[in-house]
Amino acid sequence: MSRGNRIRLSAAAAALALSLTTLTACSADAGAAGHSGPTLAETKSPVQLLRNEAATRIPPAVIESVSQTADVSVACKTEAEDPKGLRRSWYSDVQVTVEAGSAWRVDTIVDDLAASFVDQGWVATPLDTRSDTHALKLTKKSMPSAIRITAHRPDPAATAVVGTSEPVTIDLALNGPCVDTDGAKSDAVMKLEAHG
Repeated sequence: MSRGNRIRLSAAAAALALSLTTLTACSADAGAAGHSGPTLAETKSPVQLLRNEAATRIPPAVIESVSQTADVSVACKTEAEDPKGLRRSWYSDVQVTVEAGSAWRVDTIVDDLAASFVDQGWVATPLDTRSDTHALKLTKKSMPSAIRITAHRPDPAATAVVGTSEPVTIDLALNGPCVDTDGAKSDAVMKLEAHG
């Protein structure tokens, strides 16, 4: 490997680490008084850290950019079952845009990422795959969070019609365990979400 390539790889790794660090905000106190078990605040950071760990396993050389799409709490039950949204889970995801020269091998990048977790005892389950996606779900008995990895490729038919090529992306999405809160509109939950 030439010195120039090592410098570019080091710069890409540093940029990825900086991007992921800024995506993980400080945690606010979201304890739900009178509830047993972990709080939403206690589950938030592990979900974010696991998201970041998964993202760092994508080779820096194939990354064009990293952006956050969501870092919020979500209801675990339907509105009919839980109108106040008391049972909640922390949801965190990140989108990685694959640089154009590596876009052709995005499926292999996703499979290699999944394999790195399988080597640590996770189980990879293929999800519904369309012509423009390649998706896997990773689970592990000792982990309360599941990791969903989805590669998004442009639909060849749509690209031909529009005449432009959409970027190839990899989405990493995680949900933490469902926990008791004081509801979606409670001060504690809103404070946690404000900090991302």
